[in-house]
Amino acid sequence: MASKMTCPACNAHTSSVLDKFDEGEPCPHCGLSADAAREILNIRKTQAEDALKDRMVVLVKERDAAIQEARLLRYRLRQVQEAMEAEPPDRWEGE
Repeated sequence: MASKMTCPACNAHTSSVLDKFDEGEPCPHCGLSADAAREILNIRKTQAEDALKDRMVVLVKERDAAIQEARLLRYRLRQVQEAMEAEPPDRWEGE
């Protein structure tokens, strides 16, 4: 299977696009220069990486909030367990 590349200007996805860009020549379909194509692709890659970083920050914050909530719930469960142990057993039977 031949390797292919997509031109960022015309979206042609062919091996001829890859060959031309590798040789430093323009896209055979739309004429976009190889340098411009590389620059566009690098910008898109950077934007995608930034979007992933932003999403990771959101996910880490959500994870931290879930961890804090779990800690609080465990603390409250211990309080309830301690309160139940402190109560006389016969008080619970009538309620």
